[in-house]
Amino acid sequence: MALRYVLTDEDALLRKHSRDVKEITPRIRELVGDMWDTMYNSNGVGLAAPQVGVLRRVVVIDTTPPPEDAPKDAPNTDTTAPESAPEDAPNTDTIVPESAPENVPEDAPNTDTTAPEDAPEDAPNTDTIVPESAPEDAPKDAPNTDTPASAPALAPAPEDAPNTDTPASAPAPAPALAPAPEGAEPADTPAPQKYVLINPELLYASEETVKEKEGCLSVPGVVGVVERPVRVRVRAQNEDGEFFEVEADGMLAKALCHEIDHLEGILFTDLATEIEEASASDDTAKE
Repeated sequence: MALRYVLTDEDALLRKHSRDVKEITPRIRELVGDMWDTMYNSNGVGLAAPQVGVLRRVVVIDTTPPPEDAPKDAPNTDTTAPESAPEDAPNTDTIVPESAPENVPEDAPNTDTTAPEDAPEDAPNTDTIVPESAPEDAPKDAPNTDTPASAPALAPAPEDAPNTDTPASAPAPAPALAPAPEGAEPADTPAPQKYVLINPELLYASEETVKEKEGCLSVPGVVGVVERPVRVRVRAQNEDGEFFEVEADGMLAKALCHEIDHLEGILFTDLATEIEEASASDDTAKE
């Protein structure tokens, strides 16, 4: 695709009627692609083929509102886990401790089998340090009570006891969020208002009208107030030659009327009641 030069109001071609498209050929599809590129590059919301020097009834329009214009109270369907969990979230980490906990209750049974230093001389020796060799007269079926001196035994915890080890530095896992419905648009994405209209025809225009400011890519530096119908219905063909109808109001209705006027050789300045120079801060949509 390529950018095309946008004609301005001094060019007589903009005052001519455009011809119907009899067949949607590769050249028409190429024209449509170039018109999209040219419109977006010019920060416009609509463009008609005569504006790029082609007298064919072809129009492209994209009046989709930007995401920041979406309602603030729209539900958030983002399924990305938050970067950090709330401070009061329960910590479910079950890291196995490397050593016995320090806060053993005072009344817990002492399972250390090493003889204390101050034991009386006649006290039985309960030290279970592994001897260099097993006694010759030990029964073969006797249980082996040898335990390494350097590894004190821990009292086994019940199998169903909960693990309460919760290191302070371990982050809590993020809570799972409900997934968005399949095929659903994100809440902050407005419904698209993007159309290719080949041989567009205005079928209906409401008697109710509205006066709003307009601008045009072919009339740079100028804006004007134009009276347009509030609602319209247009019939056209898409790039595959299929017929469709679109009912519109608001910005889309205004853009449809503005672009169809271009196909008839009409500029918005022919209809405007108030024309003025556009200021640097003027954000009037250009078509």
